[in-house]
Parts: sequence; C-alpha cells; structure tokens
Amino acid sequence: RYGWTDMPADSGTLAPEARRLGGGMIARVAGLLQASDSTLYVLDAGYRKIVAFGADGSLRRVIAGGEGEGPGEFERPTDLALDGRGRLAVLDQGLGRDSFFTRTGEYAGLMSLPGPRYRLASVGDTLWTTRLVEPGEATSLGDRWRLDGSLVDTLRALPEEDLAFGGGRRLASCPDGRVLVRVDRPGVWFAYEGGSWARRGSALHPDDEPPIVERGPG
Repeated sequence: RYGWTDMPADSGTLAPEARRLGGGMIARVAGLLQASDSTLYVLDAGYRKIVAFGADGSLRRVIAGGEGEGPGEFERPTDLALDGRGRLAVLDQGLGRDSFFTRTGEYAGLMSLPGPRYRLASVGDTLWTTRLVEPGEATSLGDRWRLDGSLVDTLRALPEEDLAFGGGRRLASCPDGRVLVRVDRPGVWFAYEGGSWARRGSALHPDDEPPIVERGPG
C-alpha cells in the first residue's frame, strides 16, 4: 500500500485511476516542502499520498500511503515536514500521529501525538505541532517534540484579548531556527522573547489578512 515509483516520461497518458493512486494527479494540497536537492514534495490529502516533482516540474516519484489506519496509511493528513534525520514526516490529524518515510518512499515508523494536531514544522532534532485554538480559549498553541516522541516544551498561550480571534492555524520553520505560527488577529503578531510575548504590528480590520506569531528556537 506504500512505496515509491519512478514515473515514466509519458505518465500523463496513464488512465485516471492509475494517476490518482500512483501518478501525478493531485486532489487537494495539504502541505509542501522543497528539499536541498530542489525536489518539491506535495502532500495530497485527497488521494492520501506524497508526490515528488523535480525542479523542472517533472514527476519524480509517488509515495502512495493510501487511506486507512495501517502503517504508512493516512486518514486526514494535514501537513508535511522534513525532520532532522532527513525523513518525510506527515502529520495526520485524524489518526493523531506523525508517519515517517524515507525520501525514496520506504515507511520509517510513526510517532503518536495526544489530542488533535493541525500543523507541523521541523527544527533540528525537534518537531513542532499546533492544534486548532477556538476563539476565547486561553490555552497553549501547541508543543515541541523530540524525534523519539517525548515532549520538550509547550507553546505558551497568547494574551487572552488576542487569542479571542483564534490561532494555531499554520506553522513554518526558518533557516535561523525560528518557528512562525500564524494566528487570526489581523495586523498583530508576537515575538516570543525571554519567556514572554512581545507585541508587534497594529490591529487592522478583522477581514484583513491574518498575522504571524514568532517564537525563537529556545
């Protein structure tokens, strides 16, 4: 049910069913990442697979996880990252776990996560996850994990007046080790400095673009 396939140059002529399961046809993009060799990996939440493209847009390979609860299968995949060991990590909100694959497609294990998690980022030997935060909740935005599944620490909550907009929608890691967390108060973002939140920006109309919350590596 999983594994990799090097696709032929004429893969666009494959039957639709073959392209859904083992080809480049994509239903719904849930995550994207670009590796150091310029390969672009696309997490397809619709057909529950990972598709790899070359820098020139050519189809390289497909990691076909498939729908289910077994090893390497997905129920509701929501994000994709490359961990500190060079593996592809897929966060599955439905199954409450990260599934790992080598970049050539072999299944490489899983890490169970308590509670529903929504987004994923990788920094060094840690994985960061967020959960959906409902408006008005004064709680943590997510957690940081070691690759063995043990908890490092918890992302502190935003001030209550700002968390009233909700948050924890998306994660991204930066080359300098920072992790960016998007929340939903327009025009305002926070830098996590010295153990507390530092407000940046200024509030805009609620219908404008959402802001970013920034936390450093420590």
